[in-house]
Amino acid sequence: MKGKGQTALIAAVGLGSGLMYVFDPVLGKTRRALIRHRANRVKRMSRRLAKSIDRTARDLANRAQGIVREVHALAARIS
Repeated sequence: MKGKGQTALIAAVGLGSGLMYVFDPVLGKTRRALIRHRANRVKRMSRRLAKSIDRTARDLANRAQGIVREVHALAARIS
């Protein structure tokens, strides 16, 4: 069994193991809560990162615009 068949078998075993881990009758509820908590944390961190990138981009755009205006003002004074 090589190629696609072997890959499919490995994927099926991995999926089955993951489902057993999450839906375990003893610890499954705790594990699902932990997964939910971690997913929410990643979501929050992603939003913060996006806001930070947006702020930085706006700051750099404003600084560049200020430099362009200063150069135009200086050129107007010289000529």
